[in-house]
Amino acid sequence: MIQQANKAFERITGLCAQEIIGRKAPYPWWVDEKQAETHRRLNESMCKGAERVEEVFQDKDGKLFWVEVTSTPSIRQGNLEYLLSRWVDVTTRNAQEEMRIIRHAEETLLSIQKQEKKLAELQDKLKSLGGDSLL
Repeated sequence: MIQQANKAFERITGLCAQEIIGRKAPYPWWVDEKQAETHRRLNESMCKGAERVEEVFQDKDGKLFWVEVTSTPSIRQGNLEYLLSRWVDVTTRNAQEEMRIIRHAEETLLSIQKQEKKLAELQDKLKSLGGDSLL
């Protein structure tokens, strides 16, 4: 059950503390398609913590965002007292990485297209000289 939420949490989720304090999982920022996996990770974190785990969540309006989560359980006499979670918004970093991958793929595709064009030109030249095809 959620006991506290800070202003940074409110900003990133679009939810105010009053909307979530006292709530139990599943939480409104969990993405529907990943709820089972997110619940499993939460249970795991409550037992042994988690360090720098990336999760995708959604804000109040359904917009996706990525956070890097570090969670530390407080266990007293063998029982979970509370779980302290720290989120770092990594949405921009992930978007930049995705764009880098897309640019690299586009450059690779362009290079392949240029090589295919050269090969076609060489095949045409070879044919015009009466030779066999390269392929």
